[in-house]
Amino acid sequence: MKMLIPHLSFPGNAEEAFEFYGKSLGGEIKRLMRWAEMPGSEKLPESDREKIMHICLELKNGILIMGADSIESTGPMLKNGNNITLVIETETKDQADEYYHNLEDGGLSVMPMHYAFWGSYFGMLTDKYSIKWMIEHNVAEE
Repeated sequence: MKMLIPHLSFPGNAEEAFEFYGKSLGGEIKRLMRWAEMPGSEKLPESDREKIMHICLELKNGILIMGADSIESTGPMLKNGNNITLVIETETKDQADEYYHNLEDGGLSVMPMHYAFWGSYFGMLTDKYSIKWMIEHNVAEE
């Protein structure tokens, strides 16, 4: 495993929250993508397109916190308790597949491992203990 990263989901105020966390924890936003940048975003409601699809805050010690705005058209809406996901960044594609299949046992596949438009090999699942996971391998590092 290369890294374990917390991913926080918000009901439409992710950008505000991450600016707050950056000031509070001494970090800098390193990446920000809006839902409008996603292929097929023209099908989303206009009100969702400028919300955050992905944001990454890097703290001074190199620790990362990722997040997004949860929008109704992409899945279940947030409730207290389902707004934190653990992201595993892997060293290899094979390791990503292994972790995904191991964690999926008895759980629920949300998005099978696939090559995502942003250049990663990526999948999402909820394990049998109701913990949400994202597994990601950066293909550019191969």
